[in-house]
Amino acid sequence: MKKIVSLLLVLVLVLSLTACAKVSVQKEEPEPEPTATPAPKENWADIDRDFFKEYLSSDLTSLHQLVKDPAKYGIDYDSVERSLGTYKQDSDREWYAFEEGILKRMDCVDVNALSEQDKLAYDTLRQYIEWDLEGEAFYGYYEPLTPYTGIQADLPLVFWFYELNTKQDVEDYLTLLADVPRFFSELLEYEQYRAEKLNIFMIEANLNAVMEDLDKIIGAKDTIFLIPLFMENLAKVEGLSEEEIQAYQDRNVSLLTNEFHQAFVDLKAGLEALRPYCREAQGIKASGNEAYLKWYEYKLKDSCDEEADPDFLATLLLSYGRDFLSKALNAYQTASDSDHVSLGTVEENVAYLRSILDPLLPPLPDVDVRYEEVAEELRDVASPAFYLIPAFDDWQNNMIGLNEPQKAKNLLSTLAHEGFDGHLYQHVYHRSMPGLSLTQQLLESTAYAEAWSQFSEHLLADHIDKKYTVDDMRAFHYGSQCIVELVGYWSIRVNYFGDGFDKVYAQLGRLTGYEKEEFRKEIYDPYIIGSPFYYMPYAYGYARLLDLMERTRNTLGDKFDEKAFYAQYLNYGPSHFNLLADRLDQWAKAQ
Repeated sequence: MKKIVSLLLVLVLVLSLTACAKVSVQKEEPEPEPTATPAPKENWADIDRDFFKEYLSSDLTSLHQLVKDPAKYGIDYDSVERSLGTYKQDSDREWYAFEEGILKRMDCVDVNALSEQDKLAYDTLRQYIEWDLEGEAFYGYYEPLTPYTGIQADLPLVFWFYELNTKQDVEDYLTLLADVPRFFSELLEYEQYRAEKLNIFMIEANLNAVMEDLDKIIGAKDTIFLIPLFMENLAKVEGLSEEEIQAYQDRNVSLLTNEFHQAFVDLKAGLEALRPYCREAQGIKASGNEAYLKWYEYKLKDSCDEEADPDFLATLLLSYGRDFLSKALNAYQTASDSDHVSLGTVEENVAYLRSILDPLLPPLPDVDVRYEEVAEELRDVASPAFYLIPAFDDWQNNMIGLNEPQKAKNLLSTLAHEGFDGHLYQHVYHRSMPGLSLTQQLLESTAYAEAWSQFSEHLLADHIDKKYTVDDMRAFHYGSQCIVELVGYWSIRVNYFGDGFDKVYAQLGRLTGYEKEEFRKEIYDPYIIGSPFYYMPYAYGYARLLDLMERTRNTLGDKFDEKAFYAQYLNYGPSHFNLLADRLDQWAKAQ
């Protein structure tokens, strides 16, 4: 039903857009020659709202997380399909048709009449859609199963984060839980298509890592953390009778220990059957698959969020990789032997961070933050930490997940990255900005988001005081960031330009201290070959933000003010780096 409704919406948009072309109206003789009627003007605010509504209405889990009151944004919550999504190509085609309709409406907007802020939002959405439509040619090339960040690791987190506030939330939660078998069945069909039709199934090292992730969930069948978590959250829902609570608990346990568990078992078995299709652990260029190479170039642009050629992207990464290496080597000369970068508790680390970083940045409204530890079953699967993006209409409440923070040696930097003054700072800053486009915020890219969070760590390294020596922090930050930049660089060199393992090892092997086979196992196969974009948004986003700041500093000279630069950059809101670069250049020249 959702597909039919979606298709009807697309048809209405397309039909209503035909008037944007100039139309001749024939009249009887002896009337003058027919004249063209003016194209009707579209309202940008309407387009922004309609895209936001349709995007979220097609994804219940995102809608539930990002909007507390759907009606406030004109979204009919009851009409949203209760499913985890689909890997079917037909669904993609429906979405592309909707985007094409949006582009036609955008053609009818009087861009010159827009404010500068709305012009950027307009350009951001247009570039996003144009890039997305390019991706229509690459169905099947995206790999949803990757170690640590793949859907096999994320799906349990989806249910962890799903808030239960009402009886309807409980029903929807259980409906989504029951949808896992269908969802994984489509996922397996998608992987079979990648293997049998496209011949680009994952490398064996990645398959083994994904299998380990699946085993952790399968092994926790009767003790999975979602059982007690559901009971705990259910107790907070008002208006439920004891009989209803017991019935819901029984359904949850039954679904988790039967359908949910079996879906993971079946996915593992299906992937194991595809093992003979594992592609060789070599770069995409070396494979000779021209279509795969074109996809890599497309995905590289999308991952870096930059309209630029691969040579430009690689050059920037190498430049900052070398710069960070130089800074790290200088810091190591006088740094201590300690690699423990924490002040104790989470609260003590946060208080210290705010005392150091808050004075450097534009002020932020007061918000509430809760810190939750990753469940034991997910510790080996989940990342060290994560920030849960807040709702558009409830951004004052924020959550940061931490993976065994008491054991973390780099807790101070981790909290700078995820919270104050990293991801949390940037999202709260934008959510609290009056008039900032909803779509612009919704479409924030990973590279844009990670640029600021990495930059927060950069500020910490530059401004940390006597509690740690500057050299200790700089050695830690620039040493690790140097590897991230160079892994990104070599991903491009190997996959797009065709460089081989020996070239990579000659540089990165020496820096990491790995022997050849260990380097292949720990770095080359998983992050350059198997998941070539794993570090790319982190590497490029951070390097590009530093590059933008340096360009602005060079233009302004003595007039350059760091805090003013931060405010200007943040006030643009999320966008593509090429669009931000143009505007920052104009701003600097106008000072």
